[in-house]
Amino acid sequence: MKVDPDDLFLTSSSSEAYSHLFKLFCDPGDSILIPAPGYPLFEFLSIMEGLQTVSYFTKKVTVGN
Repeated sequence: MKVDPDDLFLTSSSSEAYSHLFKLFCDPGDSILIPAPGYPLFEFLSIMEGLQTVSYFTKKVTVGN
């Protein structure tokens, strides 16, 4: 697979990446859905960007026998 370096955006951590995504796609006061359980810093990062969080609970699914 060929990847153009101009199409990459490097961050030092997943938290930094999520922070950039929140800034790019959300405005202060927007609400975002976050899974529970989920990434532990979603709520903290969203508060830092002025966002509201709405949690949805996930359910374990067993496939097969």
